[in-house]
Amino acid sequence: MKKKVIALFLAATCVMGGCGNLDLGLKEESSEDNTSDVSEVSNESDTSKDDAEDEAKESDIEASNEDEEDTKAVETDDTDEAMEDSIQVDYRVIYLYEEEVDSVPVSIVKTGAFDDGDVYSYDIVYDEDVIVDYHGDLDRLHIGTFLFKEDEIYLITDTRDNHKEQDFYDYGVLVYSEEDYSDERSGYKIKLHNDGYLCRCSYYDTISESGGTGYYAEYVFDSDKVLTYYRSGYGAEAEPIEITTNTYEDIENLLSKANESELTKEDVTITYNGFDIGPDTSYQEIINALSYPENFEDTNNGFISAQEGYRWQLAYPDALDYSSDYEVRIVCVSPSMEFEGSDTYMDFIYLGIPTRRDISEYDSIYSVIDAYGAPDDIREGSWSGYTDIVYEFEGHELTFTVAEDNTIVFIKIDFAG
Repeated sequence: MKKKVIALFLAATCVMGGCGNLDLGLKEESSEDNTSDVSEVSNESDTSKDDAEDEAKESDIEASNEDEEDTKAVETDDTDEAMEDSIQVDYRVIYLYEEEVDSVPVSIVKTGAFDDGDVYSYDIVYDEDVIVDYHGDLDRLHIGTFLFKEDEIYLITDTRDNHKEQDFYDYGVLVYSEEDYSDERSGYKIKLHNDGYLCRCSYYDTISESGGTGYYAEYVFDSDKVLTYYRSGYGAEAEPIEITTNTYEDIENLLSKANESELTKEDVTITYNGFDIGPDTSYQEIINALSYPENFEDTNNGFISAQEGYRWQLAYPDALDYSSDYEVRIVCVSPSMEFEGSDTYMDFIYLGIPTRRDISEYDSIYSVIDAYGAPDDIREGSWSGYTDIVYEFEGHELTFTVAEDNTIVFIKIDFAG
């Protein structure tokens, strides 16, 4: 089948990067420590000749004391290196509150070094009187202060520049790692996933569970530890910030070079708890093999709607988790408007488990292309900024919905009617 290549998506450019904005343990420290200003950080990227000379003198003084306290971050004593360690990178703006801007610079300043890694401060360069935190006490222009190690990155969210290395481990958050992990700290739920191409770290503070603000944030790094995407805000997209270095042209180039790869029936079949579910499986066979999900009756027997037939679902393992924490969500339709009517058929499946080619939610588009090759179609997603990467087999479709951060947010198998 002829593959369609359409530039609807985003890929990473290669720039020095970081990630951040989690207010966990550090929010318990004294606010008197939070004395540095974002404007001071961003101005370091434009250091004058006099400032550079002063900085060199200061670093000479620090060098004489380095044996006394080598656990503190030290400034470089080389003016040329200082200039190299202070740069600005343009990020494409998806959201910056309600501001109508296409791009913003992000100031990246090296603020110190330890034996195990270097410290960088990341700040969005914009009017601080406009980007104000009305829901909390965060400096929303400050993306974070990061400790970059060989295969890990730690984040601290306050604006101080005198952190000790141990602060990053005691109060910070691991935002880049080669291994997946999840955690819950100070009311925040944290999840990190790395597929070898992109490392995605997300966290959120749920109002219902912690009495907090509903703050959320997400950071995506590529394999070179480049921050390619940053997003944060409150609740239902209040005060949103979403920026990226991704470009449409890079994805167009990626897809144009992808190899042809045909789907098979196995690709539109899943195995759940030892039972195969595919195009020829009936809903009754699923129930016989797996029984109904937990709490099925508490969801009105999985009722979804009565539009275009009686629509209901089997969301495993727990029917109450159908919106997010499902492993398999099977949507069935009865044209005769009967629950479990004789004409009921399986319409589609959403997957929270890996596909037969081992692609999972939050894997990157690069992993999808590696596993499946060039798609048969690329479509605008149901949500703004989302793109559907579609593979076809005999009328059935395997769809990967990819977000602006280049990671998969939904995996769906549509069965031919």
